[in-house]
Amino acid sequence: MLLPLALVIAISAALLMPGPGTELFQSGIAPWLVALIFLVNGYQTDLKHRPTGKALGTAVGLMTVINLCIGPVLGMVAAQLFGLEAGLALGLIVMSTVPPTLSSGIILTMIAGGDGLWALLFTVALNILGIISIPLILPLVSSVSGGVSIESWPLFEKLVFVVLIPFLSGQILQKILGAGHLSSVLKHIPTFCITLTVWMIMSSTANGFEANVEIPVLPLIYVGVGSFLVHTILFGLCYGGAKALRLPDRAVSAFVFTGSQKTLPVAISILAVLPMGTGNAVLACILFHFIQLFLDSWIASHWGKAKIQ
Repeated sequence: MLLPLALVIAISAALLMPGPGTELFQSGIAPWLVALIFLVNGYQTDLKHRPTGKALGTAVGLMTVINLCIGPVLGMVAAQLFGLEAGLALGLIVMSTVPPTLSSGIILTMIAGGDGLWALLFTVALNILGIISIPLILPLVSSVSGGVSIESWPLFEKLVFVVLIPFLSGQILQKILGAGHLSSVLKHIPTFCITLTVWMIMSSTANGFEANVEIPVLPLIYVGVGSFLVHTILFGLCYGGAKALRLPDRAVSAFVFTGSQKTLPVAISILAVLPMGTGNAVLACILFHFIQLFLDSWIASHWGKAKIQ
């Protein structure tokens, strides 16, 4: 629960004191913070005891279609359905386009009594595949929905440098230094970096909020409803897909939670490298994150209790 509280503080600070955050954002530090997030995640991710087999490959393929291909289309349709302005539409679409969460999907899988190793492999596979899918799909769905123009190749290059290379570097460090377990202080680095990046992005567009005070009310309700619809549809598709593949019972929850969730750090990393004001988009991403986290936490808790009984 540390991240939600930190994000609320970051948004409040950006609206009350936008100056320092704006200066930091203009300094170009945001991509480096994102790279640090994935360096730490790469160091912590242990792939030694991963599940294998044909069933796993088929599951990853189906999850790729659901999460990375159908997800962006759902986000685009939701943005058009509710007539969202460009910034909020971009945030909803970006969040719908990114791969699964880096940690919460695995944790929720284990809470639900599922197989954490399946969830781990699903998460790593889709985050790597997302480096390829995002630059191809995001420019298409964002231009159709909100008229936001994003170039594919520059976005691909930036994702490689701030996500893929740091993650692989973290894996190398893990092999050199040993098991990927950080101290109680260092393990909070990703949360700190996400919070700082959100603060800088929000600060850089704080003047826009002052000129458009009405934006966070009814439009954000639409974003919330759209986020709920996107997530629940993906959740249902993943559950149906897992059952159709006849996955082991403990792998079903792994498929469902990792396949339906979306990662805030990658969404923030995309917004951090876009050459435009994205404060409203950040709000949409954070709202999406809160909704999927609280909804899936409730489902995982009940799912786990049912398995115990």
